[in-house]
Amino acid sequence: MKHPFTTTSRLLAVSISAMILLPQAAMAAQFIPLGDLAGGAFQSRATDVSADGSTVIGYSANAVGTEAFRWTRSGGMQSIGALPGTGHAAYASAVSADGSVIAGYSTTDSSTYQAFRWTQAGGMVSIGGLGANDGFTRGDAMSADGSVIVGYSSTSAYPGGNGYRWTQSTGMQDLGILPGDFTSWARGISADGSIIVGQSNTTDSGQAYRWTTTDGLVSLGVAPGATTTSASDISNDGTTISGSGQVNGFSQAMVWTQGGGWENLGSLAGYQYSADAGITADGSMIFGQVFNVKPAFTSEGMVWDRAHGMRFAKDWLSTDYGLDLANWTLSYVSGISDDNQIITGFGINPNGNTEAWIADLRPAAPVPLPSGVWLMGSGLFAIIRLRRKHEV
Repeated sequence: MKHPFTTTSRLLAVSISAMILLPQAAMAAQFIPLGDLAGGAFQSRATDVSADGSTVIGYSANAVGTEAFRWTRSGGMQSIGALPGTGHAAYASAVSADGSVIAGYSTTDSSTYQAFRWTQAGGMVSIGGLGANDGFTRGDAMSADGSVIVGYSSTSAYPGGNGYRWTQSTGMQDLGILPGDFTSWARGISADGSIIVGQSNTTDSGQAYRWTTTDGLVSLGVAPGATTTSASDISNDGTTISGSGQVNGFSQAMVWTQGGGWENLGSLAGYQYSADAGITADGSMIFGQVFNVKPAFTSEGMVWDRAHGMRFAKDWLSTDYGLDLANWTLSYVSGISDDNQIITGFGINPNGNTEAWIADLRPAAPVPLPSGVWLMGSGLFAIIRLRRKHEV
């Protein structure tokens, strides 16, 4: 005979449901606001995340100025300071794969910026500028192991400003310019440090380039319909490059491949401009922002991939991963870990302040059930078996 669905059976069903749902609850994606440094106005911006997803970098206001920060789950947001001098501002721009090395730029007085390299053991150390330590020099990207840094330097020795490559052994080396140009900028680097991408400019236009030790600067040309094209990041294997270009006076995010050349990614509804912040390690996704400049600057973070085209980052994270972002504006996506599971950027929080954030999309390990839950389930199984013997 069929056994009736007794109260004991119902309790057992509830117990089993709870045991099933507990591990699933641990699998949910997380959206984590990162806070800011103590003192000063509430403001923080994340600029990159390490390849392993463990470390987020950026900058934040505090009681003494603007300082670069390093954020980890265990330590939270911690200042890595600024270079000594009369000015007090520092901006972290790049981080090594394991989070142990950080590059950026910092003031030494009110008008001089120098690129820096930071480690836990050595702290923040200036790597100077091209030919001189005056002017404006920034560190923009680094190799996975933190041994190679690239960026831009404009000093009394290089008044036009050029892209550079720095290592501990060679110091800062000028990457040069393309024929007919007068300035350049190194903006991205492959994981192994062998390929550098950037732009080389005339007074009114520019073209993207790819640099290797064998070939030097090689033009990637200007995208069709554009007056200026810049390369800013490169996939780990060096085959796919992200960038942007000026098309009819509007900035547009772009992607370059060996076979297809430059492709204009356009923008999103309500926004005239777009710009990339980078490309994922596998080259599958471009990320950055869409924005307007008039009547006031407004922006939203975006992501692009071949299957979906360009999407608002907020829609992507809300729809695909169920994150509740109703009270946030995600202004910028600035970094994605190598497994595409840790996303970082900054936005406007529910209090109206600019705040750094991460979205953690990694599936969590199932949470071990407390022994009491298993004992309860085992006891209920025993009870139901006895009850059924009496009901037969």
